[in-house]
Amino acid sequence: MKLTKALKAKNSLIAEIQTLKEIITNNNVVLKQNTRQYNIEETFAKLLKKVSDLAKLKRDISVANNGIYENIFLLAEYKGLIEFLKTVDTTTGLSIKNDFRQVVAFEYEASIKDVNKKVLIEELVKSIEKLQDEVDEYNTTKEI
Repeated sequence: MKLTKALKAKNSLIAEIQTLKEIITNNNVVLKQNTRQYNIEETFAKLLKKVSDLAKLKRDISVANNGIYENIFLLAEYKGLIEFLKTVDTTTGLSIKNDFRQVVAFEYEASIKDVNKKVLIEELVKSIEKLQDEVDEYNTTKEI
């Protein structure tokens, strides 16, 4: 199975596990005179099997990802840097503040100017796109 297909299978298993948990949560207790719609013991056994299958699949995906982990980690770090840069104050120039007693002028100078910040973000986005392409290519060709 290709890594891409394994990742989809992992997401599918996660959804199935969530559904089984919801069935157990919503149907564990019923009025004694009511008919149970689900056999909770069987449902829990299915849940255990799916959890076991998920753990094995995650292990296989992890082993298969060894050749691309650096790119995966770098993607996350670059995305974090973009979020960080978005918060960096780039105020430059004269600012006049009125504190009710007097007018005070402050002059600010940013090391990273707004234009530079936008360029840095654009460069990171390009790097992310390149890395993501490499990860996608790896995922479509790597067998697990």
